[in-house]
Amino acid sequence: MFEQSKSPKIAHLQIRSDDESLREAFRWFDQLNQPPIIPESIWMMACKTAFHEGLTNAVRHAHKDLSTNTLIDIEVSIEIKTKTIEIRIWDRGPGFDLQDKIAEMVEQNSPDNSWGRGLLLMRDLGDRLSYTQTNDNQNCLLFVKYY
Repeated sequence: MFEQSKSPKIAHLQIRSDDESLREAFRWFDQLNQPPIIPESIWMMACKTAFHEGLTNAVRHAHKDLSTNTLIDIEVSIEIKTKTIEIRIWDRGPGFDLQDKIAEMVEQNSPDNSWGRGLLLMRDLGDRLSYTQTNDNQNCLLFVKYY
């Protein structure tokens, strides 16, 4: 599950698309910055927020309309390099155009809403955010943060 090297530090996780697995993944992510490599303020604000938002979106939105008889796997890859962290989350949902979705959210989102701002947060907290479909019909959310 966790491959450790001096640089980069790489970790992989595969979870089922359900709330219990989501909680387990959050606990798994919490231990990745040990010993601390990324400054605590960046880890807590940007990295944890992006991971939580991206994974929650995959569980609750990307797979919501897929067969309820089968829990779909979500794959996660974290790569901590000398000056960056890259978080990749693969889902098997229908996918969407990230830029169109963000533009729609900016247009429709009210500061009073406590929901629907995850992608906007990720965009604002990171240095790169993309969502692309891979050759094997998966979608990959990529969040990159320089520190």
